[in-house]
Order: sequence, then C-alpha cells, then structure tokens
Amino acid sequence: MQERAATAQETQAKRRASRKKTAARTALSEADDSLLASLKTLRSELAQKNHVPAYIVFNNVSLDEMAELKPRTMGDFRRISGVGDAKAAKYGEAFIKHIAKWVREHPEEE
Repeated sequence: MQERAATAQETQAKRRASRKKTAARTALSEADDSLLASLKTLRSELAQKNHVPAYIVFNNVSLDEMAELKPRTMGDFRRISGVGDAKAAKYGEAFIKHIAKWVREHPEEE
C-alpha cells in the first residue's frame, strides 16, 4: 500500500513539473520565440551533422531556457536545464556564439 502511495505522489510531482514547464513555455516573448526558432534550426543542423535525433542534442525545454535566458558564457550555459559536461563541451560554443550573434542582430528585442 505504501508503494502505491509513493508512486501516486511521484506521478503528481511529475505532472506538476510538466505544467510548470508548459507555463514557462507560453511565457516566452515574441523576440524569444524568434530566437527559439533560430536555435531549433541550429539544433537540427548539429543533429544531422552528428547523425543523431534532434532531441539528443538538446530537448525543447533546454532550448526554451536558452531563448529566455540568452546565456553568453559557458558558466551561464551550464546552468541551462539539460546541459551537462558532455553537451557543454560538444555544443556549448556553437550555441553561445549563435545566441550572441542573434542578440547583436536584434538589439531592440533583448
């Protein structure tokens, strides 16, 4: 009986976390949506180059956070959900440069 209660609590916690992620996603500004689309294109290009599915590069939640927070340093980038040592080393520089370029090209939207 205790196992079922624990499982139900875990399920509820996962649902709450999912709702928070959905709410965060809908909170992106129009400018952030523009950057997000650009980041998805970069993710697709890197995925094709590395012969992996796009979600292996970064999932949508990670890209949402990148679009919102616009990390400009590796330290900032490492704070993004889903970014660990391996992904930071493999993809960090490309995403940081891409974000910096987008910010330079869209100064009014930052």
